[in-house]
Amino acid sequence: MLPVATVWRVEAMQITVVASRTRVRMASCPSYTFP
Repeated sequence: MLPVATVWRVEAMQITVVASRTRVRMASCPSYTFP
């Protein structure tokens, strides 16, 4: 088993990647508007 810290770090990285992908997708989609 992996240490809890390592698992948490991997999950945090995955969340960051997903968030950045979503942000890029929203920015590239003209239907989304940011203030």
